[in-house]
Amino acid sequence: MLSKDAPIESISRVGFFQGKQPQTADVIGTRIDLVDYAETIEKIENSIRCRSKISVGFTNVYTIMCSQDDRELNRAIASFTLSVADGMPLVWLSKFTDTPLKTRVYGPDLFLKICQISEQKGYRHFFYGSEMHVLESLQKNLLHLFPALQIAGKISPPFRALTEIEEQKYIDEINGADADVLWIAIGSPKQEKWMAKVRPHLKTPVLAAVGAAFEFHAGTKKQAAPIVRNNGFEWLFRLLYEPRRLWMRYLVYNPLFILAVVRQFLLRFWRSF
Repeated sequence: MLSKDAPIESISRVGFFQGKQPQTADVIGTRIDLVDYAETIEKIENSIRCRSKISVGFTNVYTIMCSQDDRELNRAIASFTLSVADGMPLVWLSKFTDTPLKTRVYGPDLFLKICQISEQKGYRHFFYGSEMHVLESLQKNLLHLFPALQIAGKISPPFRALTEIEEQKYIDEINGADADVLWIAIGSPKQEKWMAKVRPHLKTPVLAAVGAAFEFHAGTKKQAAPIVRNNGFEWLFRLLYEPRRLWMRYLVYNPLFILAVVRQFLLRFWRSF
């Protein structure tokens, strides 16, 4: 059985990247890997080809702020093989580093890019999260776009905490599906914690937590237009669309993030003298 106290597996970044680790940025104590879509896809494909286990976290302002007071989440993000910049504020902050990013690595977009590649290369996918009707719509839409896409399985877990028996059952089902990529969409910060917890027990090479990607591509939740997303205003679109659920995320955490980043810059500036 899966132990409640199973340690978070720390994937050897040195071993996986073979001495060529990506440049990173420390954003108020959270590691961000300064990689683009091409580099992220390369690492994912390398993991599938070599059957080496990696985890990909799509880190944004919300997860960073949640991790400030959540030790488990902080450890989970630190354990990810790749912690990519999912939010535009992190792209803007990267301009102050030696490896500025041109764009973010947006989970829902990377999801589609990997599915497109998979149609040609035969990569198998497993979906974990959301409701079953969403997963059914997601599968239908993906197979319309990519008819040869191989979907190894899908699980819609209960929204409550899982029992040990349930968790082990899901782990066994995922392991038995022989998938190459497990996409996890159970909401932040729950998905980051769960991914880190089960990573040691899953055989699937790639685990990736992609938030609302399932609902966006299933067509059950509206997505901001690319011009809105790419210019940093997705938060406003989502706030207007789901104010009751997201008001704290954007109206409280965003200003607190700005204050924390300013404080970090001022402290570094002060210490440089």
